[in-house]
Amino acid sequence: MSSSGFVCNIFDFIAKKSTKSGEIIIEQDNFPRVFDDFFWDENENTNSKPHIIKYDLQGYTKEKIVAENGEKQSDYFLKMHLQATLILQCQRCLNAIQFDLNSQNLYKFEICKNQNSSENQNFDYDSDDINNDDFDVIYVNENLQFSENNFQLNSFIEDEIILTLPSFPMHKNCSFENNRNKANKINGNSESDSDTDSDSNKPFSNLKNLLNSTKKD
Repeated sequence: MSSSGFVCNIFDFIAKKSTKSGEIIIEQDNFPRVFDDFFWDENENTNSKPHIIKYDLQGYTKEKIVAENGEKQSDYFLKMHLQATLILQCQRCLNAIQFDLNSQNLYKFEICKNQNSSENQNFDYDSDDINNDDFDVIYVNENLQFSENNFQLNSFIEDEIILTLPSFPMHKNCSFENNRNKANKINGNSESDSDTDSDSNKPFSNLKNLLNSTKKD
């Protein structure tokens, strides 16, 4: 099980059609950008087992035609499958909420001086099993082309987590709402009373009736 993270030269990894599978412990050291804001603090439950993210990586190249004379060039693709049961924090009641992550994505790695130099290009591949809508492009600065650590798995997975997690995770039937309803009943407030109270906080709730009465006059 990995905690320090896997690093490599992503172009070498893909060119060799390498594969890699493993597990990463879900902890702050591994995912610092999202841990404090989203993940439930497991330290509050000393009996809890550490949660993990399972990953599968598969690299492969694909030839594309880049000139009218049929000249070809290889593109670098990486498939990544992530699977985990994440414990998030409900943004309403602040208690734990379970989120099942199961994502599979395809990425194309490109070397470029700047992002604009490779955007919106449309090439013809040897077969029609892939098109520009099937993958996300990851741009790698040309100065890092031969770097032995231009790909850091933990950071890459964290990016995917950020894109996959709900912005405001909340229970469908949140205990905060249930507790408020129970409090209303204990205080003798029915649902209709609550509705009336909420309407009183809407300054324009009677505007329609006022306009109708004005028309009659």
